[in-house]
Amino acid sequence: KAILLDPEARRADDPSYRELQVGRIKEPVLQAISVMRALECQSPLTMSWNKYQVYGINNQQPLNAPSVFSFFSPMHRAPGSNVLAPEQKLLDSKEFRDRLGGLSQVYDRDGSAFVNAGCQFDQFVNALTQSQDAFIELMSQRLFKGSMSPTLREASKTLLDETRNDSAGQRAALVMTFMLTTPAFGVIK
Repeated sequence: KAILLDPEARRADDPSYRELQVGRIKEPVLQAISVMRALECQSPLTMSWNKYQVYGINNQQPLNAPSVFSFFSPMHRAPGSNVLAPEQKLLDSKEFRDRLGGLSQVYDRDGSAFVNAGCQFDQFVNALTQSQDAFIELMSQRLFKGSMSPTLREASKTLLDETRNDSAGQRAALVMTFMLTTPAFGVIK
């Protein structure tokens, strides 16, 4: 109990104590689960064109590791450094392409995949219909634990302005997709 309540152990709970040089990259399956939790999905979020293709896990399908030693070597080092970063081995061009397609692909034409998975995506759409600031604040609370940076907030507003001719659902999915590809979301601190 003392270890769990130690101030140093609890430091990550307080956004004001976050250190920029500390953290590790989220593995694809952890990234996908984080998104589904933020959307309060009741079942796995699948692509609209294939109900067996779960969002975000193409590069790390559970129970389908390429070897008995998991998805990556524990000895993998980040390129250009001597830092151990085994999970970084999963971040290849295919993974980045999938992440950049992300929720925009899931939304497709009508957002039915979110409804089928019991996700609360409509809360984000309703917030965007109310105002850009309400949408950005909801994203901050659900995806960034209330610590979305001013830079990301401005980038969100810019992207929302540039997509004003799209439907609210498409805009919400697109902006969330881009925010989910940032280091602010993709790194566990």
